[in-house]
Amino acid sequence: MGHRTGDASGPAFGGINSWSKFDFSKFRAEQIAPLAQFRPYVMGANALAVLIVIWSSLPATVGPWVYLWAVCQAGLTVTVLYHWFRDRNFASSNHRTIAAIEAASLAFAVLWAFPLLELLPELPIGAQHVVLAVCFIISVTGAFALTRLPLASITFTVVVSGALFVSQIRRGEDVDLLLGFIAVAVASLMSLMSVALYRTLVRRAADSYHLNRQSEFIALLLKDFEMCSSDLLWETDEAGKLTYFSDRLPTLLGTSTQLLGKTLEEAAGARPDDKGWQDFTQLTGNRQAIDGLRLEVRRPSITDWWMITAHPLWGHAQEFLGYRGVIRDISLERRAQLDLITAKEEAERASSAKSQFLAITSHELKTPLNAIVGFSEMLVAQHEGPLGSPVYAEYASTILQSSSHLRNIIADILDVTRIERGTLHLVEQDMDAAEILEIAYKMCRAQAKAADTPLAADLERTAEIQGDITRIRQVLINLVTNAIKFSEPGNAIALWIERLPDDGLAFVIEDHGIGIAPGDIERVFEAFEQGDASSSRRHGGLGLGLAIARKIARLHDGDVTLDSIKDEGTTARLILPATRVKWPEPLDTSDPETAGAASLAMK
Repeated sequence: MGHRTGDASGPAFGGINSWSKFDFSKFRAEQIAPLAQFRPYVMGANALAVLIVIWSSLPATVGPWVYLWAVCQAGLTVTVLYHWFRDRNFASSNHRTIAAIEAASLAFAVLWAFPLLELLPELPIGAQHVVLAVCFIISVTGAFALTRLPLASITFTVVVSGALFVSQIRRGEDVDLLLGFIAVAVASLMSLMSVALYRTLVRRAADSYHLNRQSEFIALLLKDFEMCSSDLLWETDEAGKLTYFSDRLPTLLGTSTQLLGKTLEEAAGARPDDKGWQDFTQLTGNRQAIDGLRLEVRRPSITDWWMITAHPLWGHAQEFLGYRGVIRDISLERRAQLDLITAKEEAERASSAKSQFLAITSHELKTPLNAIVGFSEMLVAQHEGPLGSPVYAEYASTILQSSSHLRNIIADILDVTRIERGTLHLVEQDMDAAEILEIAYKMCRAQAKAADTPLAADLERTAEIQGDITRIRQVLINLVTNAIKFSEPGNAIALWIERLPDDGLAFVIEDHGIGIAPGDIERVFEAFEQGDASSSRRHGGLGLGLAIARKIARLHDGDVTLDSIKDEGTTARLILPATRVKWPEPLDTSDPETAGAASLAMK
């Protein structure tokens, strides 16, 4: 179940399943042990009593019976002492031993009844008193010595006291009768005391048995817990030395050395400069509880990690007894965390390298592209004179369109890299929302006309907003351009400003184009993603526009959302929070001047 300092063979009364498993031999040993311990002294006292009786009988002519009685006493005493000496190192506790003790007590009782019944009448009065006193004392002391064996005690007391009572009845004097009744009363009292002591022994044995059963049951539960749980139990004394630990601790440490008597730091090979073990030493030194402390355990070829929880133990007098706690091996979890951190760092390095490469490449491409776009515009405008052929003018227009498209792609890539690297900073200012929407409308109007998609803007509702005007305009143009791109000819597009319930503001772009499937709405906000592969091939683009738009909106603490139904259209919203919006105060129509001004403004 584990290792504990001072482990012994087991408790005195053992049994784990039922009363049938009760070890009565150990209970009998509990009965017999005091008898075996004091047997020489009892036999010595018995021999002394025999000598006193013989000495008292010498002045009288009592015949050879007293000497035969003395020889029987001596023989029985020697026999008892011989068996005691033979079995003193391995005392037997079976039924035969108890039966032998009961037989010996009966024999001694009969021998002590002899002087009372046969010897006493032939003795002088003084000698009779001595013999009576000796027999009375023998009756009491013998009964007391045999109290752990009720049958032997009662037999000895009844026989000796009965003989004493009969001898006094024979004498017939009142004093003698009183002495006889006293002997009977003492015998009864000693018998009751013997029975009471026996019951006490049985009750104590039963209590010990039940306590042992509970202890073993708890021990079995603890063993099952240790076998099934990944946690390990440990306990230390007041000096921090291990007094108990689970069987798996040496395996966990990869050692076969003795751990009992070592501190947990010594067993785990803790380094003095390790922060976790320093905290452990400080907490245990201050007698504080330990809650989920993570520790690094260095083995010869590998490093493990533990999580320790423990609490101090206190005695009845509030003296410190040590610690008891749980060790949880979190090595797999910790290694997974380290692998995840390593993978994250590698991914961040790769992403940083990618962003840096894109930024450098885009900058290198942007410079010559600006020149190409500029010269293409000059050729298309024919500032330096006619090109001489309409075909050349068409070529110049194609070059301008292609280079402008490529420049827009590079601009998107640069924006993405700036956002990922955290270098895109907002230049905030206040501006009228309707003006920004109008600018976006005008900049996209030509594209809508070329695509035959009517574009309309409702500019009546307005508010003052705070943000990076250039970036907000960029998002609006991107959303309007997407609406134009994914709308069929003849499908109208509407722009307006919406006041949200929380006083936020939304720029709304509604089209009746191809729409987006519900499962693709969140995906189109990821970089290099579009609704489906066919649309990306048909309409072009890298799929960066919506990703950039949402990131710019979130830099403003807002968002870009899409509500779309496949083949029916899409409603896009650029949302700004109420903290960035200042709505105009409502006009008081009860004032004639204000009402007139409002009417004039509407006209």
